[in-house]
Amino acid sequence: MRQPRAALRAVLVGLGFLWLLGSSTGAGAYATGATLTPRVFVPLAQRAWEYSPPIEMPLGASDSSVDQVASSQAMMDLFRAAGGVYNRTSVSWRQIEPTNRSPQEYDWTFADSQLNTLTNNGVQPFVLILTNPSWASNTPCGPVYDNADMAEFVGALAARYPAVRYWALYNEVDSMTYSRGFHSGGCFGEADLDQNGNPDFADYAEMMRAVWKAMHTANPNARLAIGQLSYDNFTAETRPDWYNGGCCFNYHFLDNLLGYLSANPLPEGEKYADALGFNDYKFYNDHVWQRRYTQVGVGAKAAALREVMAKYGVDLPLVITELSGDSTDAGGVSLDEQARQVAQLMIQGYFYDIKTLIWWVYQDFPDSCVVHTNCGNWKFGIVDQDETPKPSFFAFQVVGEQLRGYTPVKARNGVNVVQFTFGKGEREKHVFYTKNPNGKTKTFKARHLLVTDMYGNTTWYTHQGDKKIKLQLTPAPIYVEINP
Repeated sequence: MRQPRAALRAVLVGLGFLWLLGSSTGAGAYATGATLTPRVFVPLAQRAWEYSPPIEMPLGASDSSVDQVASSQAMMDLFRAAGGVYNRTSVSWRQIEPTNRSPQEYDWTFADSQLNTLTNNGVQPFVLILTNPSWASNTPCGPVYDNADMAEFVGALAARYPAVRYWALYNEVDSMTYSRGFHSGGCFGEADLDQNGNPDFADYAEMMRAVWKAMHTANPNARLAIGQLSYDNFTAETRPDWYNGGCCFNYHFLDNLLGYLSANPLPEGEKYADALGFNDYKFYNDHVWQRRYTQVGVGAKAAALREVMAKYGVDLPLVITELSGDSTDAGGVSLDEQARQVAQLMIQGYFYDIKTLIWWVYQDFPDSCVVHTNCGNWKFGIVDQDETPKPSFFAFQVVGEQLRGYTPVKARNGVNVVQFTFGKGEREKHVFYTKNPNGKTKTFKARHLLVTDMYGNTTWYTHQGDKKIKLQLTPAPIYVEINP
């Protein structure tokens, strides 16, 4: 399905959203897409970012293993100016409790610096709990010896950080690669890594049972997410007949997990989890999920997950903490193409009722990055390595500005044109973009059109006596109000 370079990038990206612990050509290169005065690129020290507390929108961006939103006030101000609500970050159990000790003796230094900084600035952390200490498990990413130890730890987290809404146990828990020498934060997709005689998916379920109870005892408003699942790039031994290729993840993990939950119901008032978390990449939406489901992009993969849940009578809200497209490195896509991908994926996810849409990653990895193999080529961020907003930053920002307060109405996945309609009271706003890079002309029966492009530039169109207005649609999403 993909060329060798693309295949390598996909594998590296899948692995590289490795557990979160923690080339620019100058500002002028980014001036091609936007001319709005509030979006002029100027040196960071001169920027005066406007901010007002956002109405709840599910948009956000993720930390990486080398850069965090909370690392500087400048980064925080940029994030808030973009309209970011959720920041995926992480805490390390091994760092906070390196030896078995009571919560009063935990080392909260790094966690306090990250989580308190975010919440004090009005940003919602979505926290992955990562890296088991060696005294608690034989792996950093899989089953633990005693779930009571994990429950005590997470209960202390929930009590200490009551403003944190979402927590998740590990990342990409359906991974099957730990025994092959690598992992992406979670490893419950194999048979029995802890050799306790129970399948690892059952160990994960029992861990969630203990953690959920401890978390909600400490903070009834906290939410525990399953995952985050990859649910892509399935291994040869587990992939279904209709899936070609694959590497790292267990196709059956979610079925096995939900089957276990269904067979082991909990007492009234208790849950295993409050949400189902997954990671989503444009490549797989285009080449796998849209070929099996009628929904567009993110919605197609969401439909697959909801179908599995329905088999077991489960109806959990969906959350995404890694949403991404292509890199803007030399072998990737242009800056404008990345902006189109950001806008399209965020719009899709918002329409299909995904509760958090967190872009991976917020800031480009530096050219000198040596934390992961070839990570210096990972330019997936909406802010570059020099903390300068890329065009995708503004496309992200405009999604929030245009759709805040609107709710999904209908979608049309045409042969050439994708249309989403959103409503607010009696008002409707339509989003259009084409699948064809050459674009397509669309005629509107209207007296007036108010059209906003993906960078926020607005144009007013008036008919010329025939009550018809023609627009040239392109792959860049536009927001259209008819006879406003």
